[in-house]
Amino acid sequence: MTAVQPLPHTLDVREIAPRERHALIFAAFAALAPGESLLLVNDHDPKPLYYQFQAEHPGEVGWTYVESGPEVWKVAIARLASGAVTPPAPRQTLDVRAIAPRERHPLIFNAFEALAPGASLLLINDHDPRPLYYQLQAEYPGEVDWTYAESGPEVWQVAITHLAPGQAAADSPLPYAGKPVLPVTASAAPTVFPLPAIAAVQATGSRWAARGQDTRALIKAPGLRVVQIAMRAGQHLPEHQAPGEITIQALQGQLRFTVAGASVDLAPGDLIALAAGTPHAATAAEDSVFLLTIAGGAGPAPVETEGNV
Repeated sequence: MTAVQPLPHTLDVREIAPRERHALIFAAFAALAPGESLLLVNDHDPKPLYYQFQAEHPGEVGWTYVESGPEVWKVAIARLASGAVTPPAPRQTLDVRAIAPRERHPLIFNAFEALAPGASLLLINDHDPRPLYYQLQAEYPGEVDWTYAESGPEVWQVAITHLAPGQAAADSPLPYAGKPVLPVTASAAPTVFPLPAIAAVQATGSRWAARGQDTRALIKAPGLRVVQIAMRAGQHLPEHQAPGEITIQALQGQLRFTVAGASVDLAPGDLIALAAGTPHAATAAEDSVFLLTIAGGAGPAPVETEGNV
């Protein structure tokens, strides 16, 4: 009787010191010929390794789970031949129910920033994390898609996607094709943004229906971002800061901004300017739309809050 031979290129790292594992795995991958694969065996989900592979070997890595815990994880890692199609990224799951509330926002923001463009994570929480949505939209305008997979009463699951440049969120196409203008060049024909038409699209989209708020990036260029934000009456944007000087111009409705502790009411046509780093929050007294322009800045760091996500 012929003995069954073990699979070639099996790499079991469970007995290897954690600090030595990545170097060993990358060396084993480098030794693969195009089209070959190795079977990685680990004592936890090696998903962070997947993103490192994609960053260092874009388009060269296939990643297929063979076994997924709870004690052993096995992943077939392939070195793709030229022209092969890269499998979609595995979705990261981030369950924060057992995490202290004050630690949740930094953890979620770090996980979001680590996502490759087009990749997503599944957030699991013990209450509706909608305030986090507003903070992500404020700090990463046009880069976030937010889709509820489960909505209570005990567990909420949200698929959060880091949109690739030009990738539209899951709503109807906008008059300007839903793509932020990037970059702004002197030689390019100017793009006309029909703001009332864009607002009408925002007011009929799925994000407005589900959350009462919709953010659309219009211009995203070095040193300049222009974002149109629509809010249903009663919706609130928690206090946050922008990395550069900003202007806020009311287009529709009635808005109340709290700026450094003082309240300012804006009607259509009103505009205010704020210095970089000025704390501000917004509440819509009625269905409202405003235009946010951010000059300069490299993007704010996540704001840690003492309350729950």
